[in-house]
Amino acid sequence: MKFIKIGKSSSLLLLTLIEDVLNLSKMEAGTFTINKEIFQVCEILDEIYDIFSMQCEQKNIKLSVRMSNDVRKLNIFSDKSRIKQIIMNLVSNSMKFTFKGSITIECMNIWQRGRVFTKFSV
Repeated sequence: MKFIKIGKSSSLLLLTLIEDVLNLSKMEAGTFTINKEIFQVCEILDEIYDIFSMQCEQKNIKLSVRMSNDVRKLNIFSDKSRIKQIIMNLVSNSMKFTFKGSITIECMNIWQRGRVFTKFSV
């Protein structure tokens, strides 16, 4: 079962790398588009955790996700794949430069001037 999880997370990372290259080509060609949809923030953070948890475990790095309760129930209207791609790139970079300790993916809502902003950090 462990090898299946490793294979799955490795294939998802490879797919992300391929998507990054394709997106760069689209940007250079001027055909890059944003596809907005409604989705739950906790859904993508859980997916990212599942993708990277095994690799972090192999490096003896603790991976954690921290969200406030209001974020767990939050639906946002944005490009789900782009947000996921950005956070995955940040986690991947964090793994490259973390040799011991932990990596935390954090999401919180910030209220400013009567508007709510969702802040992601790694």
